[in-house]
Amino acid sequence: VAEQIQWEGIEFLHAEERTNYPLTLSVDDLGVGFALTAQVELSVGAARVCAFMATALEGLVAALERTPERPLRQIDVLPQAERHRVLAEWNATAAAYPQDACVHELFEAQAERTPAAVAVVHDDRELSYAELNAQANRLAHHLRKLGVRPDDRVAICIERSIDLVAAELAILKCGAAYVPLDPAYPAERLAFMMEDCEASLVLTARGAVLPEGLEVHSIDVGDVLRGAGDDSNPGVSRDSGSDAYIMYTSGSTGTPKGVVIPHRAIGRLVINNGYADFNASDRVAFAANPAFDATTMEVWAPLLNGGCIVVIEQEAVLDPLQLSDAFQQQRVTAFFVT
Repeated sequence: VAEQIQWEGIEFLHAEERTNYPLTLSVDDLGVGFALTAQVELSVGAARVCAFMATALEGLVAALERTPERPLRQIDVLPQAERHRVLAEWNATAAAYPQDACVHELFEAQAERTPAAVAVVHDDRELSYAELNAQANRLAHHLRKLGVRPDDRVAICIERSIDLVAAELAILKCGAAYVPLDPAYPAERLAFMMEDCEASLVLTARGAVLPEGLEVHSIDVGDVLRGAGDDSNPGVSRDSGSDAYIMYTSGSTGTPKGVVIPHRAIGRLVINNGYADFNASDRVAFAANPAFDATTMEVWAPLLNGGCIVVIEQEAVLDPLQLSDAFQQQRVTAFFVT
């Protein structure tokens, strides 16, 4: 597609060459003036490119004539239509989301709407929304009896599992923030993170052994989750700007940094976000390290949209064939990959 612009009142016509480049701009010196010829992919449009050039040239000539000291960066290069597109149309990203609700409240509302829907699957085990909510409630009441209060930080040192998901929910239901830890981290790093975030205790899974030298109060969540207890919603009221979790950076600068994420940021990430339409038919792979921020999408995107979390074993994550088999067997529809 080729078009020409008119300069100094003269329109110049001539033969056009073909090019394989997506954009070619030719400047022809005609002695008393010059012509610009643009060849551009149809999706962009030559007229659009010429409009850019005409705007830039008009601004340059005006500056040379009237304000030669004007810095080049102040000369307009965007036609009005393009300026509106860049500043208004492309920035029209506002979208409604439940910015005043906490994550556990959004989950409880979903469990109320679809109690029988499957919330999380791990191999042959699965929990419905009602069952996951009940388990998380039992653990939340147990933690409150141990003294966990709003604004506390509770660490979780549990491998990817249904218990991990329930533990995160339980901590939020207490009004506290969860701090995911990777059991494979060196004891020194884990100890630093526990001290830095001032975690009141650490939740572990059955049979888990914390690194030697890590002196913390820990509890096994398995018996609490699947035992008897109060399975009603604790009803702890929190502001959506309060802390939901703390996740530590890799520490490439020397020391890990704890990043604090509020409840409303999770809701903004996974609900009506404009780029990923999570819904009740989705089965989202939970395949990331629990201490990596991709898990925020993998856990809360399905749970806050009525979908299902599919826990992927570490062995399968590391083997492409096993991973493919797991996705097909579990009918995975979404996978977060960096």
